Amino acid sequence: ETGNTIAVIGTGIDVYYPKANRALQQQLENEALVITEFFPGAPPRAVQFPQRNRLISGLSLGTIVVEATVRSGSLITARFAAEQGREVFAVPGQVDREQSRGGHQLLRDGATLVESAGDVIAGLPISGLMKLHESTRPDVSPKLSQPNNTRTEKLERSLLRRIAAFENLPQDLMGSENLTAGELNTVLLKLELAGKVENRDGRIHLRD
Repeated sequence: ETGNTIAVIGTGIDVYYPKANRALQQQLENEALVITEFFPGAPPRAVQFPQRNRLISGLSLGTIVVEATVRSGSLITARFAAEQGREVFAVPGQVDREQSRGGHQLLRDGATLVESAGDVIAGLPISGLMKLHESTRPDVSPKLSQPNNTRTEKLERSLLRRIAAFENLPQDLMGSENLTAGELNTVLLKLELAGKVENRDGRIHLRD
């Protein structure tokens, strides 16, 4: 009742998406705050929503992933959060469910396990709650918050060269670079968000 609401949208500020949210967005415009990084009139496009999530993770003290496949944009949001010095939490799920694999990957990489609300509260430093203006805080997830950017950049260049030479199935790329499925999907999703590659009929192509 005493909190403030900030809505981050993935379209132009004058676009209501979905249309059913028009009244809610107008209420937020009048009583709270609606922000976007896209020009007025920008229509909804799939690639814009992971970009929007970068702003959400930056505005938040932490990101909680409840369910995610290994191809989910939620993993990119979690990576954004870690790179921004925010806390990353993951809720475990059934080991045989595809929707659990993304969260389990984050837990392997050092995300904080969440089994109750108390786990989240304990994982958020009090200093962080009081000093939102601080840009960095002590690392809780070292492997996540200190990504190997050099290795990632090399992988991206290598994958782009291979994709340019061949029409590749994802599993072919995984074998060529000695990557796990999770690592490959994370790199490919970053390349897709950057507009460098696209998945057409299950094969990875360079964007025209």
